Amino acid sequence: MTHEISSEYARLQARAGEDPGTAGSQGEETWAQLLRRWAPSGYHVVTGGRVIDTDGNTSPQVDVLILHPSYPQGCSKLSTTSHLP
Repeated sequence: MTHEISSEYARLQARAGEDPGTAGSQGEETWAQLLRRWAPSGYHVVTGGRVIDTDGNTSPQVDVLILHPSYPQGCSKLSTTSHLP
């Protein structure tokens, strides 16, 4: 696992010089894939979202979110932003 992460990090670091935006998106997806393997069953891992608290305050964009099993999956697919209560 450590070798896999190191190898992927080196690949993304090399790519960042060429295309930082794509490298960032790929890095987010790499972390999301790792978390999907380790998260307990029922939890969903998504990339690119915001957290909205009970008062309606919105966080800055978050690269990777782990959604509680009770969070409706359909809500995370409404847009590229996930709204978490």
